[in-house]
Amino acid sequence: MKTRTDINKSNLNRVVYGILFISLLILSLSCSSRQSYDVLTIFFDDVPLPDSTKTVKDSTNLAAKDTSAVKPAQNAAPEITHPPAEEDGCNNCHDIGNSFALTETPPKLCYTCHDDFNKKFVFKHGPVIIGSCTVCHDPHKSKFSSLLKIDDQNLCYYCHEKESVMKNDIHSDIGETKCWDCHNPHGGSDRTFMK
Repeated sequence: MKTRTDINKSNLNRVVYGILFISLLILSLSCSSRQSYDVLTIFFDDVPLPDSTKTVKDSTNLAAKDTSAVKPAQNAAPEITHPPAEEDGCNNCHDIGNSFALTETPPKLCYTCHDDFNKKFVFKHGPVIIGSCTVCHDPHKSKFSSLLKIDDQNLCYYCHEKESVMKNDIHSDIGETKCWDCHNPHGGSDRTFMK
């Protein structure tokens, strides 16, 4: 028969092992991007490879151009400017006196204005987990809503293999439907992030 002392030791062991596990997790996440990837993939799906060549590139290189005098073509979609960039310009997010370094590291910088999706959802999309908002969103300007870098399924296909997605029967006849018409791109209450 277990005594109260045995039960207290058992509970203490659980707490110690839990603290040890969390400490190892934090330590491994702070070592290298490869170690972080290895640990995160144990717990989360769709964590992007740390040295992946599948990144969304800023094909317009907006950060390096002065676009203030450029007017959109008559039938072109108007550009949407990120409000902090429009209101006070660069110094909302960048330290002008320090080589334009960000004033805070992402995603903390993004969460000063936007919802912290890590707190909002039970299941989170890989870029949300690692705080890479700029994988999908341009932080300055875009011609697409929500400052997306691409406004169709190709944005999702940078990380998700199209062939694998289309193997699912429910996707067989979706045509040009945008993935985010059905899935929340940040997270959800289940692994599929259904809306």
